[in-house]
Amino acid sequence: MEETKFLSKFRDQLEDPNVEGLSLDMKFRDIPTWDSLTGMAVQMMVKDEFGSAIPDIDFQQSLTIRDLYNLMLKYRNQA
Repeated sequence: MEETKFLSKFRDQLEDPNVEGLSLDMKFRDIPTWDSLTGMAVQMMVKDEFGSAIPDIDFQQSLTIRDLYNLMLKYRNQA
């Protein structure tokens, strides 16, 4: 349930929310419209919606949306 919400909120941050095949296992940097502003928007969404501040170094080392989801869980309520 929460994975679905996370993926939906992630999708909302994308310039083109109609990305095909968006899943938790997708490498988010492979999304055609991904850029640093989108990354910042995703970090803010995670903080605002889930109460979790992902440190920049962890965000930079993440590969998949699932990696971000797991970091959100790890850092929840530490924002």
